[in-house]
Amino acid sequence: MMITRVALILATTLMTLPGESAVVSRADELRMVSSSNHAAEQYMNQGAYQEARHLYLGSLPVMEKLLGPEDPASITTMANLCVASSHLRAFVDAKPVCARALALREKVLGPDHLDVARSLSDLGILYSTEGDFGRAASLFRRALGIAGSHPDSIIMPSLLNNLGFLYFQKRKYAVSEDFFARAVAAVEKDRGPEDPDLVTMLSNLGTVYLANHQARAAEQCFRRALAIAEGPTGRDQTSSLRALVGLARAEAAQGKRSEAETFLHRAEAVASPGGSGYLEWSASLEAARSALLHK
Repeated sequence: MMITRVALILATTLMTLPGESAVVSRADELRMVSSSNHAAEQYMNQGAYQEARHLYLGSLPVMEKLLGPEDPASITTMANLCVASSHLRAFVDAKPVCARALALREKVLGPDHLDVARSLSDLGILYSTEGDFGRAASLFRRALGIAGSHPDSIIMPSLLNNLGFLYFQKRKYAVSEDFFARAVAAVEKDRGPEDPDLVTMLSNLGTVYLANHQARAAEQCFRRALAIAEGPTGRDQTSSLRALVGLARAEAAQGKRSEAETFLHRAEAVASPGGSGYLEWSASLEAARSALLHK
């Protein structure tokens, strides 16, 4: 089991004998918990959500003890724990954490703060995953309204992307395509055509095209996503996985068996069993294999 630096701090404090002063000062605890949170952020960026969640679980009670539960840093850690749990599909754990983070942000920051929009989006993702599309749409649209009142809101593309995914789940592909295309355009306008967030958004748009039997348009989206993922702005190898899976399916849909097999093999190499992307992408890989077999 991983032992975090925060856990070591707590263990040291608990082992202090009666009458002795604690070995670790409050300032030291804050520095250590900040270091732990930074490591968790790095894990999140790498898709290592289990490791990130473990660190956030250790950090949160320490931060609430030192700073109080209403301190913005404590609330941010709580929100990050929600996101990590959501990625791991630990929805029973994530929902009360998300709801608490939202309530605290509304109380401390006010109902129109961008961080409130972030928490609304986090909670909306959970409801969407559970199939409660009505409640999810309401949360996303409220978040979108808040973001729209802030010029050049950095979270606008992700909110548009979330709504696109929601309507994709409902098989309303025309509406979904519109939201995904708007998300892509917003990122391109604000951050340029090589921003790494475009990998996910272009792949989402390509997935809608596949669902609408527009394999050529899908291929173009996935190829551009792959070029960004493998270019100088790409985050890591696993960021290319969805584009590779999508390209395998798009090529198979066009009867290009050899090209499809090449992309499928590349995707399988990235998402090897035991790798960080395997569990998340095993179903998508199986769909790509199925598409290839039926061509």
